[in-house]
Amino acid sequence: MNTKSLSDEQPITGETKTINVEIKPKTNLLGISIIILLILGLVGGMVVFGIRLSRR
Repeated sequence: MNTKSLSDEQPITGETKTINVEIKPKTNLLGISIIILLILGLVGGMVVFGIRLSRR
């Protein structure tokens, strides 16, 4: 990247700089959704099992 500007009508040239841009991959929403549903199903199953067990 080159920069140029003026100071008191005198041109000023800046140093040449290199810019690195990192792009991160997208989050796998389907995988996260499946994991959350499995956890909720497991917790729900434990609650139902606990309620049935306590009624005996």
